[in-house]
Amino acid sequence: MKNNKTVVPSINKIEPFFLSEYYKNNEESILYIGKDEREISKIKKKIDWLLPDTETLLFQAWDQIPYDQVSPSKQTQIERLETLNSLINNQSKKIILTTVNSISQKVIHNEIIKKNSLRLMEKKQNNFNEIINT
Repeated sequence: MKNNKTVVPSINKIEPFFLSEYYKNNEESILYIGKDEREISKIKKKIDWLLPDTETLLFQAWDQIPYDQVSPSKQTQIERLETLNSLINNQSKKIILTTVNSISQKVIHNEIIKKNSLRLMEKKQNNFNEIINT
């Protein structure tokens, strides 16, 4: 990121309004680091309402403690992979909402995601063997 700009927390929970205005008036993507999952989920809902045609991605932390015998929820796994996939394959302007916990956790290398991803589309013939192999 060549032109980094930092915004500190504001009062009266105006972050969604500030982020949406900043997004509309600038050409770059926005990375917002919130304090917890609840905050970024609320901000996402408001931004989705304020900017319905904008790609807004959540990058949440794993929802279990280390060395726990329970896997993270499927929803969290899917959201993290969707966000990583979008960052790798889609260079369009977007808003990414995350927390300190989630950005401090390890992620899969982008080459592994590219190698093991398959794009399926409606009304397009797909190679069944390629789907199985992937």
